[in-house]
Amino acid sequence: MNLLKRLFGSGQPTQTPFAQEDHARVELKWHSDTTVPLPDWQDAWSLAPSRSDESALKRFWWSAALTWLGALRNHVGEHYSIEGSNCFALLSPLDPRQRTLLLEFCERARARILRTLEGIASGWGHGPHVVLVFEDVDAYYDYIGNYYPKSGVFGMSSGMFIKARIRPLRLCRFGNVRDGTHHRA
Repeated sequence: MNLLKRLFGSGQPTQTPFAQEDHARVELKWHSDTTVPLPDWQDAWSLAPSRSDESALKRFWWSAALTWLGALRNHVGEHYSIEGSNCFALLSPLDPRQRTLLLEFCERARARILRTLEGIASGWGHGPHVVLVFEDVDAYYDYIGNYYPKSGVFGMSSGMFIKARIRPLRLCRFGNVRDGTHHRA
């Protein structure tokens, strides 16, 4: 039974260290030349509290991430949900059970990486790792197209990591999430 619980999760929802309602909206500056809401993270650093106050930094970056995810949800549709766990914030159209399983997997994978690569990998940072799961390929490319040059020939992508001065991880899921016909990135 313990093996199955470790493989498939406990089935209990994971919660953010701060409830979504507890986060103040951060007045982020947004890039004006993008197709989706993308904050200017360098400007956000100028709004952040002193680096000596770990608790305030964590609250600020969680609030900044949730402000950004709220703006993205307004762009992609209200059927997307924002969920969180201890170290991750998720925006996705997945059903509640799938969101829970994904966040539990992310937490277990992070813990395993930190344990396995002790002394090499670091858990340093403030705020969540952000996971974005898109409903279809058009929404995915609408988002990632903002990180590519304006012209050129580019290979297809099914997921990518974008380092943007916060701790983001972007994942994609192609196909129709609602009817289960998809493949995972």
